[in-house]
Amino acid sequence: MNFKLVETDKERHLVQKLYHDCLVLESNMQIQESGIINMYPQLEDRYNSDVIFVKEEDKIVGTISISKDIHLGAPADKYFPNEMTQIRKNNNKICNVWRICTHPEYRSRNSLIKKLLKQAIQIIIKKDYEEIVIAVNPDNGFFIRGF
Repeated sequence: MNFKLVETDKERHLVQKLYHDCLVLESNMQIQESGIINMYPQLEDRYNSDVIFVKEEDKIVGTISISKDIHLGAPADKYFPNEMTQIRKNNNKICNVWRICTHPEYRSRNSLIKKLLKQAIQIIIKKDYEEIVIAVNPDNGFFIRGF
C-alpha cells in the first residue's frame, strides 16, 4: 500500500469519487450525476486542506482529510456549529479531521483506518495544530474532540 498526499486535480477527483461511492453504497446518499462529492469546495483546496489517500495496485482504497479552521469555517461546522463556536473561543490553531473513508473491500482491514489516522497525526504534529476535531455526519457517527 502506498500513502500519498493529493497533489493533482485528478487525485482529488478520485478521492471524491471514492467518497461518493462509499456513501451511495451505504445508502447515505443518492447517486450524483457527477459521480463525485465535493462537499466543501471552499475548504478543499491544497492551501486549506491536506488530503491523504492510499493506493493499492492503481486503485484508491482509502482517504482521510485534514482541514485547517479558517475564516470560512471547517467541515465540522455543517453538523456541529455550536461545538465549533465553543472550541474557537480558546483561539487555538484548530484542524478538522474528516472524510475518513475506505473502500468496502478494505474495511475488514482495521489497520487501514489506523494507518490513515497515523498519517494524519504526522501532518497535524508537523503543522503544530493545538486542537483536533474529528467529526463525521451524525448519520454515520459522532462528534469527537481530542488533544
